Amino acid sequence: MQARPFFFIINLILLSLVPQQALGFVVADATPYLNLIGNPFRNRLPYAQNAYARNVWDMQVFDNRLYLGHGNSNNEPPVPNAGPVEIWYYDAEQRQFGYDYVLPEEQIDHFIVIDDVMYVPGHDPRNTEGRIYFLKQGGSWESSNPIRGSLHVYDFYSFQGTWFAALGVGQPTSQVIATSQDEGATWQLSTLPVPMLDMFQPSIYRAWEFFEVDGDLLVSVLPSWRYMARQDDSGNLIINTYDPLSSAVYRLISHINGQIEFEAVNTDFFAGLSTPEIDYSEGRIVHPIRFVDWLVYIGARTLTDHNWTSFGLFSSDDSYQIQVYTFEPGEVPYDLLVEDNTAYVLLTSLVSDGRNRTRVMATCDLVTWREVLQFEAEGYSRSFALYLRNFYFGQATDITTHSDAAGNILEVENSYFQLGC
Repeated sequence: MQARPFFFIINLILLSLVPQQALGFVVADATPYLNLIGNPFRNRLPYAQNAYARNVWDMQVFDNRLYLGHGNSNNEPPVPNAGPVEIWYYDAEQRQFGYDYVLPEEQIDHFIVIDDVMYVPGHDPRNTEGRIYFLKQGGSWESSNPIRGSLHVYDFYSFQGTWFAALGVGQPTSQVIATSQDEGATWQLSTLPVPMLDMFQPSIYRAWEFFEVDGDLLVSVLPSWRYMARQDDSGNLIINTYDPLSSAVYRLISHINGQIEFEAVNTDFFAGLSTPEIDYSEGRIVHPIRFVDWLVYIGARTLTDHNWTSFGLFSSDDSYQIQVYTFEPGEVPYDLLVEDNTAYVLLTSLVSDGRNRTRVMATCDLVTWREVLQFEAEGYSRSFALYLRNFYFGQATDITTHSDAAGNILEVENSYFQLGC
């Protein structure tokens, strides 16, 4: 066999040292290119047993910063009632973390950006009633007045000039919607209608999330009558089995002069799910986004008192035709975002004890999906964001493993993946 020229071999060696992206290749496996840029919550929550409160529940780009939500609002271990919580952010230009406000709350569950204002619902207030916090571009943090009777504020929405707040309450009143006509100076409570069941009146204690379908405002709630029990004539305890829908959703039907009226929507928003081992009887809609002509959302069930775990990805058109999306076995979605007419979904699956694989999939039509990148890391990716064209991932742990990776912020630079469909 003829020996290869010396300079040919040298060229091969040199090419092997050139990063693939410099040669025009797309790097699907981003594991070797992950940057751990820090864990800003570790100073206050340094130990592995504190890890659950370091979970990055949400990431949101606002005013040239990447904001990070953490904490734990659950009353039970691990790390019960982990506030007050700092509103941390990452500044990529300065390559440093900082926080600009301390909330008297146990957890920052999610951020909501509307126009040039970012809002934070008061997920679990410390010794006070719920309220809305907000930050205007270039400004400082402010808050609404308290919402009388609320224990939690799970979501915020601005609709046709009215502020809407989704509440958790402690009284059997079903007054889980608050509205304000003066940007939070005053609030009015509205009651969701519920049916009579066997001569008793059930209640709704929690409204989770607002979203729009065909221009209508809807809200996902917890139908608490599934929890109710009663005694028969002999004193035996009977657990009721009322389950009108796997997803409980209400629609705004009247919005005149501050008078608010909702009605139940006769649609199962988790229709088509064919995985019998998954319990979604307490299903709730999380991370809803509007994408072209569809509502795209994650189906989730309550895992602790407030926090949730995912069981599927769904969409609804304006006629309430539901579509379910499945990817590889064992993968579940945890976050969604839209950028430049492309929808991205964050998927995670268990690889080994404490280690998970993350994938980002992209679509332009909800029919064809393309893998943007994947990687393996400790913990699992609960949230993600596109910030200055780079991907950022917030790591989390479940309530049993206490992965010390929770709170890690990972970065993949844009030279290692291709955006779009």
